[in-house]
Amino acid sequence: MTQDRWKQIKLVLEHADQAPPADRGAVLDRFCAGDAELRREVEALLEDDGSGAFLSGAIAQAAAEWTAEGDGRVRFGRYQLIHRIGQGGMGAVYEAVRVDDFEKKVALKIVKQELDSDYARTRFQHERQVLATLEHPYIARLLDGGETDRGIPYLVLEYVDGIPIDRYCEPLDRRARLHLFLKVCEAVEYAHRNLVIHRDLKPANVLVTADGNPKLLDFGIAKLLDPQATATQTMMMALTPEYASPEQARGEAISTASDVYSLGVVLYQLLTGRKPYKLETTTAMGIAQAICEQTPDAPRLGDELDHILLMALRKEPARRYPSVRQMAEDLERYLEHRPVMARPDTVFYRTAKFVRRNRTGVGAAFLVTAALAAGFLSTWRAERRANARFNEVRQLATHFLFDFDRDIRQLPGATAARERLVNTALEHLDGLLKEAGGDSDLVADIAQAYVSVGDVLGNPGLPSLGHVDRARQNYEKACALMSRLVARNSPASNPYRARACAAHTRLGYLLLHTGQSDEAERRMREGLAYVQPKIDAGLADANDYRAAANGHAYLETLYNYAYRARAAGAEAAQCVDLMRKYQSLVPGLRPQSDLARSIAAAAQAAAAVGELEQAEKRMLESDEIRLAIARQSPADVENRRELAVQLSHLAEWEFQAEGPSLQHFDAARKARQESLRLYRELVSDDPRNATAKHGLALELKEMADLEVSQDPKQAETDLREGLRIVEELPPGFHERDRHTGLLLAALSGVLRKQGRLDEARAALHQAAGHYAADNPSDARAGGDFLRLWEEQGDYARTWEALTPTIAAAREDITVAFELADCAVHLAVAEARQGHADAANEWKRKAAAIWTPWKGRFPAADRQLDL
Repeated sequence: MTQDRWKQIKLVLEHADQAPPADRGAVLDRFCAGDAELRREVEALLEDDGSGAFLSGAIAQAAAEWTAEGDGRVRFGRYQLIHRIGQGGMGAVYEAVRVDDFEKKVALKIVKQELDSDYARTRFQHERQVLATLEHPYIARLLDGGETDRGIPYLVLEYVDGIPIDRYCEPLDRRARLHLFLKVCEAVEYAHRNLVIHRDLKPANVLVTADGNPKLLDFGIAKLLDPQATATQTMMMALTPEYASPEQARGEAISTASDVYSLGVVLYQLLTGRKPYKLETTTAMGIAQAICEQTPDAPRLGDELDHILLMALRKEPARRYPSVRQMAEDLERYLEHRPVMARPDTVFYRTAKFVRRNRTGVGAAFLVTAALAAGFLSTWRAERRANARFNEVRQLATHFLFDFDRDIRQLPGATAARERLVNTALEHLDGLLKEAGGDSDLVADIAQAYVSVGDVLGNPGLPSLGHVDRARQNYEKACALMSRLVARNSPASNPYRARACAAHTRLGYLLLHTGQSDEAERRMREGLAYVQPKIDAGLADANDYRAAANGHAYLETLYNYAYRARAAGAEAAQCVDLMRKYQSLVPGLRPQSDLARSIAAAAQAAAAVGELEQAEKRMLESDEIRLAIARQSPADVENRRELAVQLSHLAEWEFQAEGPSLQHFDAARKARQESLRLYRELVSDDPRNATAKHGLALELKEMADLEVSQDPKQAETDLREGLRIVEELPPGFHERDRHTGLLLAALSGVLRKQGRLDEARAALHQAAGHYAADNPSDARAGGDFLRLWEEQGDYARTWEALTPTIAAAREDITVAFELADCAVHLAVAEARQGHADAANEWKRKAAAIWTPWKGRFPAADRQLDL
């Protein structure tokens, strides 16, 4: 018998052996495809003792020789084999029982004797390592493991008394099958979160127990997602070809998208009763060819499930669902009659889904329209409008805005669509407000809609259009509505306080970024005052915790901008505590993102008081959360922007040419490069995302500061690119003029280093013009003028601008360094003019300012030369 013939026999034998006896004839018909000799050979092996003894006899015999006890029964350590219950490409699985201090039924897996080798043992040990990392109710647990005296490894697994998912689903309707499949997705998603790809998802590896819950089995060829590991080739013998992804079949590198594909094949089979391919041959090569080249048969289910299945089965991994979670979310949308992401988006489609979810209300709205057209009595018309049309318009203008803006905000290129959404919503909100009357819930919905509109128009922390004035108008409308609503519903337990807090603190955050720090703080404090009574009374819910946490986060930013480091640290600590409470009540990606943001705020507070090692540690913790979110939702725009911002802060603490830092140049450069990459992706995906463009421009300036001493030409290129980007921002965009001046002042310094003095002076003149157009009132904004004045050598003016921050020098290391550095330059200037006494006085001031920090960052000490 040739090796190819044996592989063909083995493939058919494995499928037939795993099928129920009643189904084996059909399996043989399919896989033998008229090859009578092949069928006779397989049937002879199956009939050897009625239980597949050909495949298991040698193992059992060898096992008996190695571990036979006095009773002559086969044992592996403390476990006694009962009978074989399954076998796969690398091992056989037996029902067994623990027989030492107590009895427990288990599943025991052994390497098949005919495949025993160093490679097989390595794979076996790998499976044990994978299973040791997984603990989930829908994944069969690893209980024990070991080796025989002869060195043959075995695994002891939870015994699953169940049937394959395809057989279990036969009597179920479609919705029940989908709900069961969603549990399977939950298990696979959990494995992915723990950096494990299953790589062999098929019905035989998903058993359903009597309680209706699935158990995921057989991680024998699973892959650990170790970024340090070398790529491995997946051989066809180590997987099930019919459920393998095209990249697996080709032996290419795999990712979580491979499991998405296999889940798509399984779901296709569960819903249609057939495989997605017409297999003309049973050979592994033939099946692989079909997977890689053949277009899947249309499921013909007649609805969105067709689109969901075909998206999961796309040949190119990048075009499938980015994660199992997103595939599951589309199935959940389907079950809830909401639009799915896999379906081409049209107004008609979304409207149809809305009608399906709201049949009664839409029907009533239609009756109202008909009644209006027919000219029914005005009193009847008013009543029907209040009970039907009014509710429908309310849902379209508020819930539609909430649901769809939240869904699409994370998608690349969504800013234009969000603007259309805003314009449509604004047409209805004012009209709704006139008809709201005493309906508190409606007023709250309208207020929330105004907040969402403000976010789209100009929130500086979210993807936005950069229209700050219009954003402020909408936030102020929301604040006024919520203030009246809370006053009208005075008890501390009323549910509107969280929304009132969110509206006020959001407005405060916008005001902070327009230089109105005093008004910003007042608004933030007003907002927090709404929810604090509920928190103090023990009546807070998840929304209250989240609203309060965000309010403290905004205050942390405000105090950080004002160089009030201790106050910033206190706010950050409260933020983290509240956000952890919120996340404990509400699982999911958004709460994880909120927690990451609060930890990042705490990191910034630590940096301000000179605890750079602690700041680095906390920021890396936040980055890990964001990277985990990115693995589950790689297209999430908000998460990518937050990660870019965090990497920029981290780079600043790792290395600064001037100022206190950890002096880790390579780490700083790596963080800056990754931050720039993320910003470029965001801008490329959505050129109208003004927030991302602004971030990219400033990050280019930071990169130029980092590399100017080594590559001034590249620094110049970065700064000119940043200037072009800032010029494209809307004229009213917050800090546009000031940051244009900042980039020009930095460019002047780079040009001067290259000896291009005329160009340097011209850039400095331009910078002054832009600064003149912006007159900031807070200390932090005033600090940005330093770049201009330092480039001009006007340190006296610099000192004058920094004077209001002198009191903060003892608690904020950045303030202390800037003040001391300015005083040192003034001492040098006085010495050059022969004013020794004045020079000594400035040196004394510099030393007094820096003394509390001296010795903590030797590089900064050397820069100041004190």
